[in-house]
Amino acid sequence: MNQYKEMLTRHYEEFYSIPKVFAFTEEGAERKLKEIGLSSMDELAHLGGGIFIRTTDVPRLKEMSTRFRREQQEAIDADKSGDGFVYQMFYTMLEGHDFCFTLDAEDALEALDMTMEDIESNPKLKRAFERAKRKLAW
Repeated sequence: MNQYKEMLTRHYEEFYSIPKVFAFTEEGAERKLKEIGLSSMDELAHLGGGIFIRTTDVPRLKEMSTRFRREQQEAIDADKSGDGFVYQMFYTMLEGHDFCFTLDAEDALEALDMTMEDIESNPKLKRAFERAKRKLAW
C-alpha cells in the first residue's frame, strides 16, 4: 500500500471534479463557455497552461490547494522514521519525473514544492530521498 499514491489519487479526483475547459486562447475558451454552463468570459478564470474554470470555483480551488499542502505536510510529520509516507512520496515523484533516466531530481522536487536545502536540512527527508534515489538509479 502506497499512502502517498492514495493521497494523490484523492487529490486528483477532487481537483478534476471542478469543471474546466481547455483552450490556448481566450477566443477558444469563449467558444467552450457553454460546456461548463457559462455565457460570458467574465465568468471564467484563466489558471494558466490553457486551463479555465468558473470564477465562482476559484475560492474552492484555493481552499483545496491549501488543504492538499497541509495534508501532505501532516503526513510527512506523522512519518517519524521517513520509511513510510516520506519514502513513498519521494519514490513516486522521482519515478514519475523520470529520475531513473535523467538522474535529475529537480522536476520532482519542484512538484513537491521542496528544495534541496529543505531536504539537506532535515535528516528524515534526506535519508528517505537518498534511499528513493538509490532504488531508482539502478
